[in-house]
Amino acid sequence: MAVVLLQDGFRKAGEAMSVPVRQGRGQIYTSLAAAAHRIILRNLRAGGKPAFVPSRPAIDEGRTTLIAAGNLFRSITRRATASRAQVESYDHRAAIHHFGGTIVPRTAGALTIPIAAEAKGKRAADFPADELWVMRKPEQAQAVLMWGGKALFLLVKSVEMPSRPFMDIPAGDTEELLTTVRDSVMDQITLRRI
Repeated sequence: MAVVLLQDGFRKAGEAMSVPVRQGRGQIYTSLAAAAHRIILRNLRAGGKPAFVPSRPAIDEGRTTLIAAGNLFRSITRRATASRAQVESYDHRAAIHHFGGTIVPRTAGALTIPIAAEAKGKRAADFPADELWVMRKPEQAQAVLMWGGKALFLLVKSVEMPSRPFMDIPAGDTEELLTTVRDSVMDQITLRRI
């Protein structure tokens, strides 16, 4: 799945290209895509734009909410043609992080959320199935998956993921895109490609 967003800042920078650009247009879009890519990676490092309160796991691990293993960060790519600049991600987590939404189990009866150190970065399937058991106390609304007398995972029917937009070009960064287009156009004029 691709997340490709051409927001206001991107559009405004594209409109700035209404100058009579012919041969050097592809280079201008390449510069524009590179600038947008830098802005989006900066948003990602900040945990979304505007910066949001970090998630509990991010606080516990001393990291940014949107960067754990770095897969989402590495999935952000850019490309440009003679008629468009594009920044995208094909990572399956990009849309849920950007837009938010409800996460539900695809095949299992519940989602397993690690709550013990031994379970961090693992799935319930990584433990011997015959040694796992479910415990629910009457006063608890949620069940826990136990192993060796210790609670490993919290079992839930769904998780509400907050929106942490990172693929937008914030209004404050529009000037950076316009400057990039202006500089690129001037470079093309200097090289006599326009």
